[in-house]
Amino acid sequence: KFGVGTTWKRCVVRRSFTSQTAALSDKVQEDLLLHYCQGLRSAISSNPSIGKRMLDIHKLYDSRPHPVELPRLWNSLFLSTAFEYEVLHCSDKTALKDILQLSIHCVPEGLLQYYHPLFIHRHLCRILPGFDQDPEFYTVRSILSPSQPKSMSAVSGWTLFGTPSLATHAAAVAEGLQSQGYAVVNEFLGPVQSEALFSEVGAFVQAHQDEFQAGELDVTKRSDTMIRDDRILWILGGEKSMPLTGAFTQLLRTLFLEHLREALPGVRLLHPKNFMGKAMLSVYQGGSRGFRQHTDNSSADGVADIRKISVVYYLNPHWREADGGRLSIHTSAKPDGLLVDPLQDRLVAFWSDS
Repeated sequence: KFGVGTTWKRCVVRRSFTSQTAALSDKVQEDLLLHYCQGLRSAISSNPSIGKRMLDIHKLYDSRPHPVELPRLWNSLFLSTAFEYEVLHCSDKTALKDILQLSIHCVPEGLLQYYHPLFIHRHLCRILPGFDQDPEFYTVRSILSPSQPKSMSAVSGWTLFGTPSLATHAAAVAEGLQSQGYAVVNEFLGPVQSEALFSEVGAFVQAHQDEFQAGELDVTKRSDTMIRDDRILWILGGEKSMPLTGAFTQLLRTLFLEHLREALPGVRLLHPKNFMGKAMLSVYQGGSRGFRQHTDNSSADGVADIRKISVVYYLNPHWREADGGRLSIHTSAKPDGLLVDPLQDRLVAFWSDS
């Protein structure tokens, strides 16, 4: 049976969706949650095939109860809750497998983030001993746990999420933040995946320069080329024109954030399932001034800003000192700044508010 009522009212309070969804009233959020939960239940119970179920799920976006102008991927926050409800209230192994497979099909359609099927899969492995070893689930296992690619053509969103040592990288970031206020991690994705990401971004930048805008100084979106003179593009993670870049955006704000939360238990960070922030793709032309010394979190200027940790990932291949573009990190121990080379596949993290 499908229960509605106070369960979802509690869910609205617990989830506290951020960014664009934070502007929605509790009533609107509740209506959207009920819409997706009831719709998913109907799709699963009335249709035997994944294809027909997917058609019904697509219709849920078009028939949502409020004319809220949110990108399709934003609605994954509500649809993922509906999937969790189905999983938590189902005990049949075959039905659970079907729910997991359906969630996987939702990812390339921009209906769910990559993180959500992985979350469901881990839950099923916990509650069903031997679930992951059952030969019947080989296809699912091969999708969610792919081998690392040996060529750029084999790189996908799933291989990005299967990047080895993500937890180790997060632990290194946590140790660096706590000991010195910043961290530098090399070979974050590995050479093949990093090159594939650079290839996609480079081609997009060349073909879509008119879509970039002047770099913003803070959350008010004001700009001043005398302070920073890059061109930027905000990425949510569901952009079909940059599927790898979108998947990498999702990776940083979900699975990598999950590992950071575990490595930094004393720091209050939002849960990956409750948060969907955009990533900023930044391009500096040769001879640019750069970005003057600043603190990312602009709350000190009287503007609400919840950012706690800033993460920069570099895509520059064959970088040379003459190319410029170094990052200067200023801490109490190094007030004059520590220069970090913007090398390909290097991730740098630092506190946003200090």
